[in-house]
Amino acid sequence: AKGMYSVAPYFLSKVVAEAPVSAAVSALGGAALYPLVGLNRGKGKFERFVLTLVLEGLASGALGLFIGAVAPTTDTALALFPPFLVLMIVFNGFNIAEESTPRALRWIPKVSFIRWCSEGLAVNEFSGLRFSCKGARGPCCETGEQALERVSFGGSTVRGAAVAQAKLVGGLYVATLLVLRRSSPKFLRVEPPFGAPAAAAPSAAGAPRSVAWTAGAEASLQRVPFFVRGFARKRTEDYARGLADEGEGHDAGDILVTEEILLAAKEKQSSRGE
Repeated sequence: AKGMYSVAPYFLSKVVAEAPVSAAVSALGGAALYPLVGLNRGKGKFERFVLTLVLEGLASGALGLFIGAVAPTTDTALALFPPFLVLMIVFNGFNIAEESTPRALRWIPKVSFIRWCSEGLAVNEFSGLRFSCKGARGPCCETGEQALERVSFGGSTVRGAAVAQAKLVGGLYVATLLVLRRSSPKFLRVEPPFGAPAAAAPSAAGAPRSVAWTAGAEASLQRVPFFVRGFARKRTEDYARGLADEGEGHDAGDILVTEEILLAAKEKQSSRGE
């Protein structure tokens, strides 16, 4: 809200922090599910299965970010997400074949991460399998490829489905960033914590005292991650103003931030758990 960082660093830091967690959760879930269900143990099948689930988790998170950026409120975003999922489930490739989809809705399967995930998992599981049709009544598939043909996945590959999901993830991230840049961000009102130093009082001339940093303090500040550096600077200067108001080592002139003050401000924030 104070302009301490732009949209791009914030969004990048959010993605970098959340994407590994999402990928790890998807991978752990897949690793636990695979042997329990007794899926195909062919060479490379397990790795491709986990990769497909990881991409599906990232795509789901990216869609959530995009809807959150477009929606005017949090409640609206939460209400929009389920209908999107229902559409993607309906057009996942198993329920309605792509050639049977109405022309006006044929774009939905192409942007459905559930469709691409289902397609990748089906191809990964059925490719190379052979079935016995002995005693079967009616049509019977003797190979996994024939079974895939029946659900319009005959020409599909795991690689193609993975690339499609990766494109969706990248496209949704870019779209979210563009929407955030174009929109006017709204912020919650931030109230100072109980017992925090009061704002700096203006000087006798009526103008607030300026804050200067020593070279050592500035160098220490540069070691703080860039996406929270502005926040750290603001909190440290507020702390220094509080010391000046209490008369602890400062006159009525400009305020000087030293390495000692920077360290003390950091320790005070750590003690508060902020």
